[in-house]
Amino acid sequence: MSTKVCLVLAEKTIEKNLALLKRYKNYIDMAELRADCLNQNEILFLRKFPEKAEVPAILTVRRKSDGGFFTGGEGARMTIFARGLAYASGDPSKNFAYIDLESDFAASGIEDAAAAFGIQIIRSLHAKKPVSNIAKTVKELLHSETDIAKLAFPADSLNGMTEAFKAVKQLDGIRYIISVMGKYGITSRILSKKLGSEIVYTFSTEYIEKKDMQTELIDPITLHALYGFSHINKNTAVYGVIGKDINTSLSPHIHNKGFKRHGIDAVYVPVSATSAKEALTFAETAGLRAFSVTAPFKMEIIPEINGISGTS
Repeated sequence: MSTKVCLVLAEKTIEKNLALLKRYKNYIDMAELRADCLNQNEILFLRKFPEKAEVPAILTVRRKSDGGFFTGGEGARMTIFARGLAYASGDPSKNFAYIDLESDFAASGIEDAAAAFGIQIIRSLHAKKPVSNIAKTVKELLHSETDIAKLAFPADSLNGMTEAFKAVKQLDGIRYIISVMGKYGITSRILSKKLGSEIVYTFSTEYIEKKDMQTELIDPITLHALYGFSHINKNTAVYGVIGKDINTSLSPHIHNKGFKRHGIDAVYVPVSATSAKEALTFAETAGLRAFSVTAPFKMEIIPEINGISGTS
Protein backbone atom coordinates (compact mmCIF):
# COMPACT_ATOMS: atom_id res chain seq x y z
CA MET A 1 0.00 0.00 0.00
CA SER A 2 1.34 3.43 -0.97
CA THR A 3 -0.05 6.48 0.78
CA LYS A 4 -2.07 8.66 -1.60
CA VAL A 5 -1.74 12.44 -1.54
CA CYS A 6 -5.18 14.07 -1.42
CA LEU A 7 -5.93 17.74 -2.03
CA VAL A 8 -8.84 19.04 0.06
CA LEU A 9 -11.11 21.30 -2.01
CA ALA A 10 -13.14 23.73 0.08
CA GLU A 11 -14.06 26.49 -2.36
CA LYS A 12 -17.66 27.66 -2.78
CA THR A 13 -18.02 26.68 -6.44
CA ILE A 14 -17.20 23.64 -8.55
CA GLU A 15 -15.34 25.87 -11.03
CA LYS A 16 -13.00 27.29 -8.39
CA ASN A 17 -12.35 23.81 -6.97
CA LEU A 18 -11.48 22.50 -10.43
CA ALA A 19 -9.13 25.43 -10.99
CA LEU A 20 -7.27 24.56 -7.77
CA LEU A 21 -7.19 20.92 -8.77
CA LYS A 22 -5.62 21.80 -12.10
CA ARG A 23 -2.91 23.85 -10.37
CA TYR A 24 -1.86 21.03 -8.05
CA LYS A 25 -2.64 18.06 -10.29
CA ASN A 26 1.01 17.05 -10.79
CA TYR A 27 1.51 16.74 -7.03
CA ILE A 28 -1.54 14.76 -5.94
CA ASP A 29 -3.16 11.37 -6.45
CA MET A 30 -6.73 12.31 -5.56
CA ALA A 31 -9.00 15.08 -4.27
CA GLU A 32 -11.63 15.51 -1.57
CA LEU A 33 -14.60 17.66 -2.55
CA ARG A 34 -16.02 19.28 0.58
CA ALA A 35 -19.63 19.62 -0.55
CA ASP A 36 -20.50 21.26 2.78
CA CYS A 37 -18.45 24.28 1.62
CA LEU A 38 -20.29 24.67 -1.69
CA ASN A 39 -22.92 27.28 -2.41
CA GLN A 40 -26.38 25.70 -2.36
CA ASN A 41 -26.93 26.00 -6.11
CA GLU A 42 -23.62 24.23 -6.79
CA ILE A 43 -24.99 20.97 -5.34
CA LEU A 44 -26.87 20.51 -8.62
CA PHE A 45 -23.54 19.92 -10.39
CA LEU A 46 -22.05 17.44 -7.91
CA ARG A 47 -22.38 14.38 -10.12
CA LYS A 48 -20.37 16.02 -12.87
CA PHE A 49 -17.35 16.71 -10.65
CA PRO A 50 -15.54 13.32 -10.76
CA GLU A 51 -15.37 13.19 -14.54
CA LYS A 52 -14.08 16.76 -14.75
CA ALA A 53 -11.60 16.20 -11.93
CA GLU A 54 -9.85 13.38 -13.82
CA VAL A 55 -8.47 12.01 -10.53
CA PRO A 56 -10.16 9.76 -7.94
CA ALA A 57 -12.39 11.93 -5.75
CA ILE A 58 -13.86 11.72 -2.24
CA LEU A 59 -17.33 13.13 -1.61
CA THR A 60 -17.58 14.67 1.87
CA VAL A 61 -20.46 16.57 3.46
CA ARG A 62 -19.09 17.39 6.89
CA ARG A 63 -21.44 18.45 9.67
CA LYS A 64 -20.70 21.54 11.73
CA SER A 65 -20.49 19.31 14.82
CA ASP A 66 -17.58 17.51 13.13
CA GLY A 67 -15.74 20.68 12.17
CA GLY A 68 -17.49 21.18 8.83
CA PHE A 69 -20.01 23.71 7.56
CA PHE A 70 -23.17 21.71 6.95
CA THR A 71 -25.94 22.82 9.33
CA GLY A 72 -28.98 21.10 7.83
CA GLY A 73 -30.67 17.91 8.97
CA GLU A 74 -29.55 14.37 8.17
CA GLY A 75 -32.31 14.00 5.60
CA ALA A 76 -30.97 16.95 3.62
CA ARG A 77 -27.44 15.64 3.95
CA MET A 78 -28.46 12.22 2.64
CA THR A 79 -30.05 13.94 -0.35
CA ILE A 80 -26.69 15.56 -1.15
CA PHE A 81 -24.93 12.21 -0.89
CA ALA A 82 -27.59 10.60 -3.08
CA ARG A 83 -27.25 13.33 -5.68
CA GLY A 84 -23.49 12.86 -5.79
CA LEU A 85 -23.77 9.08 -6.10
CA ALA A 86 -26.62 9.08 -8.62
CA TYR A 87 -24.34 8.85 -11.66
CA ALA A 88 -24.83 5.10 -12.16
CA SER A 89 -22.28 4.68 -14.93
CA GLY A 90 -20.27 1.73 -16.10
CA ASP A 91 -17.28 4.08 -16.24
CA PRO A 92 -15.80 4.45 -12.71
CA SER A 93 -14.12 7.72 -13.71
CA LYS A 94 -17.56 9.32 -13.80
CA ASN A 95 -18.31 8.34 -10.20
CA PHE A 96 -16.80 9.42 -6.91
CA ALA A 97 -14.18 6.85 -5.90
CA TYR A 98 -14.84 7.33 -2.17
CA ILE A 99 -17.55 8.65 0.12
CA ASP A 100 -16.76 9.91 3.62
CA LEU A 101 -19.39 8.84 6.18
CA GLU A 102 -19.08 9.45 9.90
CA SER A 103 -18.99 6.40 12.14
CA ASP A 104 -22.46 7.25 13.52
CA PHE A 105 -23.98 7.68 10.05
CA ALA A 106 -26.48 4.94 9.24
CA ALA A 107 -28.28 4.97 5.90
CA SER A 108 -28.40 1.60 4.21
CA GLY A 109 -29.59 3.15 0.94
CA ILE A 110 -26.47 5.31 0.61
CA GLU A 111 -24.20 2.45 1.65
CA ASP A 112 -25.88 0.01 -0.76
CA ALA A 113 -25.56 2.53 -3.59
CA ALA A 114 -21.87 2.99 -2.84
CA ALA A 115 -21.36 -0.78 -2.91
CA ALA A 116 -23.30 -1.11 -6.20
CA PHE A 117 -21.20 1.60 -7.89
CA GLY A 118 -17.87 0.34 -6.50
CA ILE A 119 -17.44 3.40 -4.28
CA GLN A 120 -15.25 2.86 -1.21
CA ILE A 121 -16.53 4.03 2.16
CA ILE A 122 -14.35 6.01 4.56
CA ARG A 123 -15.72 5.81 8.13
CA SER A 124 -14.53 8.92 9.88
CA LEU A 125 -14.33 10.41 13.32
CA HIS A 126 -13.12 13.97 13.81
CA ALA A 127 -12.49 14.13 17.52
CA LYS A 128 -12.50 17.47 19.33
CA LYS A 129 -9.96 16.39 21.94
CA PRO A 130 -6.99 14.01 22.13
CA VAL A 131 -7.85 10.30 21.82
CA SER A 132 -6.52 8.06 24.59
CA ASN A 133 -6.85 4.65 22.92
CA ILE A 134 -6.16 5.20 19.24
CA ALA A 135 -6.04 1.59 18.06
CA LYS A 136 -9.31 0.68 19.79
CA THR A 137 -11.02 3.81 18.45
CA VAL A 138 -9.90 3.08 14.87
CA LYS A 139 -11.19 -0.50 15.04
CA GLU A 140 -14.56 0.64 16.39
CA LEU A 141 -15.06 2.97 13.41
CA LEU A 142 -15.41 0.09 10.96
CA HIS A 143 -18.85 -1.08 9.92
CA SER A 144 -17.49 -3.72 7.53
CA GLU A 145 -14.13 -5.18 6.57
CA THR A 146 -14.14 -3.18 3.33
CA ASP A 147 -14.40 0.18 5.13
CA ILE A 148 -11.43 2.51 5.55
CA ALA A 149 -11.28 3.92 9.08
CA LYS A 150 -10.32 7.58 9.38
CA LEU A 151 -9.41 9.11 12.73
CA ALA A 152 -8.50 12.79 13.00
CA PHE A 153 -7.77 14.20 16.43
CA PRO A 154 -5.97 17.19 17.95
CA ALA A 155 -2.79 16.75 19.96
CA ASP A 156 -1.98 19.03 22.88
CA SER A 157 1.62 17.79 22.93
CA LEU A 158 3.99 15.64 20.88
CA ASN A 159 2.78 12.65 22.89
CA GLY A 160 -0.29 12.53 20.63
CA MET A 161 1.88 11.71 17.63
CA THR A 162 3.94 9.25 19.67
CA GLU A 163 0.76 7.40 20.61
CA ALA A 164 -0.28 7.31 16.93
CA PHE A 165 2.97 5.58 15.98
CA LYS A 166 2.46 3.10 18.81
CA ALA A 167 -1.14 2.42 17.82
CA VAL A 168 -0.51 1.51 14.18
CA LYS A 169 1.47 -1.53 15.32
CA GLN A 170 -1.90 -2.94 16.47
CA LEU A 171 -3.71 -2.30 13.20
CA ASP A 172 -2.37 -5.02 10.93
CA GLY A 173 -4.93 -6.03 8.32
CA ILE A 174 -7.00 -2.86 8.78
CA ARG A 175 -7.23 -0.05 6.25
CA TYR A 176 -6.93 3.27 8.04
CA ILE A 177 -6.18 6.97 7.82
CA ILE A 178 -4.74 8.74 10.85
CA SER A 179 -4.36 12.53 10.99
CA VAL A 180 -2.89 14.16 14.07
CA MET A 181 -4.06 17.77 14.00
CA GLY A 182 -2.45 20.91 15.33
CA LYS A 183 1.15 22.09 15.43
CA TYR A 184 2.30 18.85 17.08
CA GLY A 185 0.87 16.76 14.28
CA ILE A 186 2.22 18.20 11.03
CA THR A 187 5.02 15.62 11.01
CA SER A 188 2.37 12.90 10.93
CA ARG A 189 1.43 14.18 7.47
CA ILE A 190 5.04 14.19 6.24
CA LEU A 191 5.60 10.70 7.68
CA SER A 192 2.16 9.30 6.80
CA LYS A 193 3.85 6.49 4.84
CA LYS A 194 5.70 5.48 8.00
CA LEU A 195 2.35 5.54 9.82
CA GLY A 196 0.82 3.28 7.17
CA SER A 197 -1.96 5.78 6.52
CA GLU A 198 -3.82 5.21 3.23
CA ILE A 199 -4.29 8.92 2.54
CA VAL A 200 -2.52 12.12 3.55
CA TYR A 201 -4.62 15.28 3.29
CA THR A 202 -3.03 18.42 1.87
CA PHE A 203 -4.38 21.93 1.29
CA SER A 204 -3.82 24.80 -1.11
CA THR A 205 -1.46 27.56 -0.02
CA GLU A 206 -4.39 29.99 -0.27
CA TYR A 207 -6.46 27.94 2.18
CA ILE A 208 -3.54 27.59 4.60
CA GLU A 209 -2.80 31.31 4.55
CA LYS A 210 -6.46 32.29 4.82
CA LYS A 211 -6.89 30.09 7.90
CA ASP A 212 -3.45 31.13 9.27
CA MET A 213 -2.49 27.46 9.69
CA GLN A 214 1.05 27.48 8.28
CA THR A 215 2.32 25.54 11.31
CA GLU A 216 -0.43 22.91 11.13
CA LEU A 217 -1.18 22.11 7.49
CA ILE A 218 0.92 21.39 4.41
CA ASP A 219 0.41 21.97 0.71
CA PRO A 220 1.17 19.21 -1.83
CA ILE A 221 4.03 21.07 -3.52
CA THR A 222 5.89 21.53 -0.24
CA LEU A 223 5.23 17.89 0.66
CA HIS A 224 6.96 16.75 -2.52
CA ALA A 225 9.51 19.49 -3.22
CA LEU A 226 10.80 19.99 0.33
CA TYR A 227 10.27 16.55 1.87
CA GLY A 228 10.52 14.32 -1.21
CA PHE A 229 7.31 12.55 -0.22
CA SER A 230 7.13 10.36 -3.32
CA HIS A 231 10.51 8.82 -2.45
CA ILE A 232 9.83 8.09 1.23
CA ASN A 233 9.59 4.35 1.88
CA LYS A 234 9.96 1.88 4.73
CA ASN A 235 13.77 2.08 4.47
CA THR A 236 14.01 5.88 4.37
CA ALA A 237 16.04 7.19 7.31
CA VAL A 238 14.30 9.91 9.32
CA TYR A 239 16.13 12.80 10.95
CA GLY A 240 14.75 16.00 12.41
CA VAL A 241 15.09 19.16 14.43
CA ILE A 242 13.35 19.55 17.78
CA GLY A 243 12.28 22.77 19.42
CA LYS A 244 9.23 24.72 20.42
CA ASP A 245 7.01 25.82 17.51
CA ILE A 246 9.64 24.57 15.07
CA ASN A 247 7.39 23.85 12.09
CA THR A 248 8.62 26.85 10.08
CA SER A 249 12.31 26.12 10.69
CA LEU A 250 14.68 26.51 7.73
CA SER A 251 16.63 23.39 8.77
CA PRO A 252 14.56 20.98 6.61
CA HIS A 253 15.33 23.13 3.56
CA ILE A 254 19.07 22.83 4.19
CA HIS A 255 19.25 19.14 5.08
CA ASN A 256 16.71 17.76 2.61
CA LYS A 257 18.47 19.56 -0.25
CA GLY A 258 21.71 17.98 0.94
CA PHE A 259 20.19 14.50 1.07
CA LYS A 260 18.84 14.91 -2.46
CA ARG A 261 22.10 16.28 -3.83
CA HIS A 262 24.07 13.33 -2.45
CA GLY A 263 21.47 10.69 -3.30
CA ILE A 264 20.83 9.79 0.37
CA ASP A 265 17.57 7.99 1.14
CA ALA A 266 16.59 10.18 4.09
CA VAL A 267 14.18 12.89 5.15
CA TYR A 268 14.63 15.67 7.71
CA VAL A 269 11.49 16.85 9.50
CA PRO A 270 10.50 19.53 12.03
CA VAL A 271 9.37 18.25 15.43
CA SER A 272 7.62 20.70 17.74
CA ALA A 273 7.58 19.55 21.36
CA THR A 274 6.89 20.76 24.88
CA SER A 275 10.05 19.16 26.32
CA ALA A 276 13.26 17.47 25.24
CA LYS A 277 12.27 14.25 26.99
CA GLU A 278 8.98 14.18 25.07
CA ALA A 279 10.92 14.57 21.82
CA LEU A 280 13.28 11.74 22.74
CA THR A 281 10.34 9.42 23.39
CA PHE A 282 8.83 10.30 20.02
CA ALA A 283 12.17 9.80 18.25
CA GLU A 284 12.53 6.33 19.73
CA THR A 285 8.94 5.34 18.91
CA ALA A 286 8.93 6.73 15.35
CA GLY A 287 12.42 5.47 14.56
CA LEU A 288 14.28 8.75 14.07
CA ARG A 289 18.01 8.17 13.55
CA ALA A 290 19.07 11.49 15.09
CA PHE A 291 17.94 15.06 15.56
CA SER A 292 19.29 18.57 15.92
CA VAL A 293 18.32 20.54 19.01
CA THR A 294 17.38 24.20 19.11
CA ALA A 295 15.90 26.60 21.66
CA PRO A 296 14.57 26.17 24.25
CA PHE A 297 15.88 22.59 24.66
CA LYS A 298 19.65 23.02 24.25
CA MET A 299 20.34 22.94 27.97
CA GLU A 300 17.47 20.62 28.80
CA ILE A 301 18.83 17.92 26.48
CA ILE A 302 22.26 17.75 28.15
CA PRO A 303 21.27 15.36 31.01
CA GLU A 304 19.82 12.98 28.38
CA ILE A 305 23.08 12.72 26.43
CA ASN A 306 24.92 9.44 26.98
CA GLY A 307 27.92 10.16 24.79
CA ILE A 308 29.87 13.01 23.21
CA SER A 309 31.67 12.78 19.89
CA GLY A 310 35.15 14.20 19.50
CA THR A 311 34.27 15.66 16.12
CA SER A 312 32.82 19.12 15.63
